[in-house]
Amino acid sequence: MATAGFRPTATAGFRPTATAGFRRATHRGYAGAMSFSPAPSGLGRIAAIGITFAALFGVGGVLLGAYAAHGAPDELKESMSFASLHALVHGLALFGTALVHDMIASSPFSRWCIRLAMLGFVLGVLMFSGSIFVQIFAIYTGLTAHGGTAFLAGWLLLTLGAGAQIFRRRGP
Repeated sequence: MATAGFRPTATAGFRPTATAGFRRATHRGYAGAMSFSPAPSGLGRIAAIGITFAALFGVGGVLLGAYAAHGAPDELKESMSFASLHALVHGLALFGTALVHDMIASSPFSRWCIRLAMLGFVLGVLMFSGSIFVQIFAIYTGLTAHGGTAFLAGWLLLTLGAGAQIFRRRGP
């Protein structure tokens, strides 16, 4: 006895098949028990990029913290821990800002402030934590202060973007 979506074979018994007819049936409105259509993510492209960077900064922060605790020279341990903390905290800030981006899409000013805040967090982590990280290799970049400035700009732009939502004009 054959079931919809399965075809009997001599050696393997029943095995699932993804047939074009099965896909057509789901597009015509029938979404039976074997419908495998993916759920929509609800995230826009900008938000997905922000969350990807946030996840990378989380991984980088954990790796940097582990190196600071277990392998860094004594003179770099404190600065490595500080860079790790900033990567983790601003990775979380970037994650939250990315999620908020799609909710504030109604105001162009707020949307651009949120996007620039996300950029500030990305550049801040790369310049601040990244420049401290490359000190392991005895390379001084001088970007640490610029990374801190990018962090500040990100937080101020997030404040502007969210604050603009408070004062935006409502429809009649």
